[in-house]
Amino acid sequence: DDEARAAIAGSLARVADLARQTRRSLSPVRLADAVGPLSEMVRELDLAIGRVPADSDSAAAVLLHEKRGVAAWALVVAAGVMVDAAAERERLVAGGEVPVTVELWATGDAEVEVHEVYLHGSLFGDVLLPPDEKDHSERTGVTSWRFAASIPQNPEPTMPYYLRRPRRGDLYDWSGAPVEEWGEPRGAVPISVRFELSVAGARVGFGREVVYRYGDQAMGEVRRPLRVVPPLEIGVERGPVLWNRAVAKKRSLATVVRANTDGEVEGGLELELPEGWENGGSASGSAFTLGRGRREQAATLAVEVPAGVASGRYELAVRTSGDAASPPWRLHGPRRELALPVLEYAHIRPTPSPRDARVLLSVFDLELPVVESLGYVVGASDRVPSVLAALGLPVEILTAEGLARGDLSRYDAIVIGSRAYEVNPVLAAANDRLLDFARAGGTLMVQYQQYQFVSGEYAPFPLTIARPHGRVTDETAPIEVLAPDHPVFATPNRIVAEDWRDWVQERGLYFAQSWDEAFQPLLSLADSGREAERGALLVAPLGDGIYVYTGLSFFRQLPAGVPGAIRLFVNLLALGSDG
Repeated sequence: DDEARAAIAGSLARVADLARQTRRSLSPVRLADAVGPLSEMVRELDLAIGRVPADSDSAAAVLLHEKRGVAAWALVVAAGVMVDAAAERERLVAGGEVPVTVELWATGDAEVEVHEVYLHGSLFGDVLLPPDEKDHSERTGVTSWRFAASIPQNPEPTMPYYLRRPRRGDLYDWSGAPVEEWGEPRGAVPISVRFELSVAGARVGFGREVVYRYGDQAMGEVRRPLRVVPPLEIGVERGPVLWNRAVAKKRSLATVVRANTDGEVEGGLELELPEGWENGGSASGSAFTLGRGRREQAATLAVEVPAGVASGRYELAVRTSGDAASPPWRLHGPRRELALPVLEYAHIRPTPSPRDARVLLSVFDLELPVVESLGYVVGASDRVPSVLAALGLPVEILTAEGLARGDLSRYDAIVIGSRAYEVNPVLAAANDRLLDFARAGGTLMVQYQQYQFVSGEYAPFPLTIARPHGRVTDETAPIEVLAPDHPVFATPNRIVAEDWRDWVQERGLYFAQSWDEAFQPLLSLADSGREAERGALLVAPLGDGIYVYTGLSFFRQLPAGVPGAIRLFVNLLALGSDG
């Protein structure tokens, strides 16, 4: 009503006047002078909030609560109230218990009365956990509380809320997370402490995250967030396992089992074969025993691909068996085995990054070219060389010394990684040597580069890239082969329609817009409704050798184990060979 609105306006005017007075006299060395005005601000805001209807969700109510929170925290700081909360370990395991110590000390002269101290957090839901013990030291003025926090039997592991559910295609699914977490950088912390105090006569409440704290001789005090972990973590090989049926019949898969519990754990690992593999496929498991003296164990699983399975990418899930399988670890639905490695950088909060215990197996038929030595200039975040080595190709990373003064003639082919001209300052100076290598009979293959590649005139013949650059973002966009009889589509692997399936994220980028007639365009492709791009794969004879520029995103496809992209890439390496 009008009377209530007038009273609220009067309280806010009083708060504004107190704030102006406090700012004029505020000094970092005399924060205590602000205690009186701040405590009065809190009381005035309490009066104003008390006049707002209890069921009101108006902007005014939100504003009052926001200002009250700011004033209350400022009062705590000005009064010199310090708090800390630490647990005895960082990892929290289902069914266990973790001791927590909470400390509070008032360094100023303001009267501080403690009403309540509770633990709460995502582990306990809405339950508040009172302390088991309380101590107060008159000598130091520190009051401490000790808690024995019991971990629920089946808590969800600590991870970013948007990673709890599997992605829906390329979209994160956080529909199972509380609405208040949406848009936040991370979810609720496992354990926090809640204080209810009176400071200089004003009631204030605030929380503090409970952390794990230890001393490091080099870094000093280190604080780390608590995290809930499963009793067992199962780590598997990262990236796809490449299975070339031309050379492999059986394959061993490396895993690591880590126990987070204190007691002994026995069990085994087994592989779940994909649907349709029952006839002819096989997998064998591995046993493990972990105890106090052994918290981690490597384990090997063997798998055999059935003869008739089609080329493609398949997921094999790793499961625990025996005692280790009970109770099941569940995370938003079907049981999942996972590892929770932590992303560690000095400039960010340590963040768990969940990895399901699933092995991606890329099955294909591949004939390798006659390449005795392959040089590679690494580009930006380039993982292609490791894939080539896994295929059995004799790849060698070209160092700055090798580019500048090494004997390039010993290579059959040299590959330039994506954006290498941007990130490798030696490459531009060595460009003439690389072109001479091609003129002498070698194959020089350049993956996508940016505009400095064009402005530097590093290609042997004129070539331009559009602004904005040509790109095909639809990874399923149809491909037209412009020169079906070209060797790149036949030797040593016959490229067929199926080889354009299962590409990831995109077809390619930074395609050539125009080019000298020496180049032959081999492909035409386009996003729906867009003009066709013909500069995705250009091949030109150069002296006695071959020069290739390609914007196809091999830097994404090869690490993802896309069979067709692997086969096409290998064929490009074979252009200057005999097979």
